[in-house]
Amino acid sequence: MAGRPLTNYKSPTIDDMPKAQSFSNLAEKQMIDHFSAEQEIKWIDRAMQFLSFESYWVLYFSYCTDELMKGEKIAERMGYANDNMVDYQKRKALLEFAEAFNNSELLEFT
Repeated sequence: MAGRPLTNYKSPTIDDMPKAQSFSNLAEKQMIDHFSAEQEIKWIDRAMQFLSFESYWVLYFSYCTDELMKGEKIAERMGYANDNMVDYQKRKALLEFAEAFNNSELLEFT
């Protein structure tokens, strides 16, 4: 002790003290995620209602069915000559959807 400055002396620390557990409320997070997903589905449904007939069905067959269809099958179902027409209609439909979704939230101008 002799010859040491007083600043070197510290209060004893107890290492065996339990540390505070960091936990999150998992149930609350799951509920928030569920309600957010429900809200987003409502926005998607609302945006789909504003689409033209052809745009609605092209997007529906492309993204909203259990078994997603390829361009050739959509062309057959929609009465198009080939899947190039489906690709064109899908691009047009996606732009319509972006304009209709939640006050054009999906549009980004550079």
